[in-house]
Amino acid sequence: MNSERINPYTILSTYRLPLMGIAALWVMLFHSSNYLYYNLLGAIAHTGYAGVDIFLFLSGYGLYYSSLKKQTTLQFYKKRFIRIFPPFILIILLNFLLKGGDVWTFAMQASTIGFWINQPSFGWYVSAIVVLYLCFPWYIRLFRKSPNVATITTVLIAIGFVVATWIFDYNIGIKYDFFSRIPIFAIGIWVGYLSKQDIADKATRIPPALFYLLSILGIGLLACSMNFYSHFRWIGGDMLLFFLIVPGVCLFLCNIFAFVEKRKAFIASLILKPMTFIGTMSLELYLVHEQVFYPYIVYSPDIHLNKWIKFFILSIISVVVAYLIHKVITLLLKKINYA
Repeated sequence: MNSERINPYTILSTYRLPLMGIAALWVMLFHSSNYLYYNLLGAIAHTGYAGVDIFLFLSGYGLYYSSLKKQTTLQFYKKRFIRIFPPFILIILLNFLLKGGDVWTFAMQASTIGFWINQPSFGWYVSAIVVLYLCFPWYIRLFRKSPNVATITTVLIAIGFVVATWIFDYNIGIKYDFFSRIPIFAIGIWVGYLSKQDIADKATRIPPALFYLLSILGIGLLACSMNFYSHFRWIGGDMLLFFLIVPGVCLFLCNIFAFVEKRKAFIASLILKPMTFIGTMSLELYLVHEQVFYPYIVYSPDIHLNKWIKFFILSIISVVVAYLIHKVITLLLKKINYA
């Protein structure tokens, strides 16, 4: 009977790292999508950008937990940015070592400002999470006053802005990747809040079935867009659908993991241990693979290898380099008492 009283959303905390690992590998698979046709595997690969939606969903979830700790806004920023910037800057330096660059480019990339002012940037993801982290302490104060209203309002405003860019044919470029991900970040915070509520309280109880139904709806709309409405995909509409899909899929995967662990612990360990390993360095792997080695996969005709062999070799190199960067940064932070 006690198991029936467990909050169904706490399972996300248990399997957060394996989910991050799956998300990182999904993004890497996305980088192979040019080699695949639109069969089932191809469809999964072509939507691998949604691994970032999983990152942001779990980030929002984790930030809500962090907000429950006694800390000042400055302490919150310090902890978040120490996690982000050391590996981020080290990977930028690695990229400069391999490809060259100048001081201005480094300053724009390392500060993350370049992304927002159409100057050189090191991808969009870190620039986006820096802004989300900066806004979070202020957002959470409003959120606590009315969690449901704050979440719905944030989601609708973000969706409204994105849809407005379609209607008025206003091209915001790669910044679209940021604005279209605000809903999933806000929902991650909301689910973190739900995981801390008393499930006996009907006023705050939201059944997981709601998220499963939204996932089914989102997947159905995504399938339609991939098969019948190419213009919807061309304007980035498919990217927006993942705020419906990701929460239910994450909950579903976590429950599958728990089910397999109870009945086939050895098989579960074969899946969860590698995914947890990848999950601990997901940020480093994402940046190393996408920003450093992915261009070699696509734009290096001088590397005379089969495209799949090239993809797998550079993916393995990405994992090794990401692991080394993660270990070096962890050791350095421990020495100065920040880890």
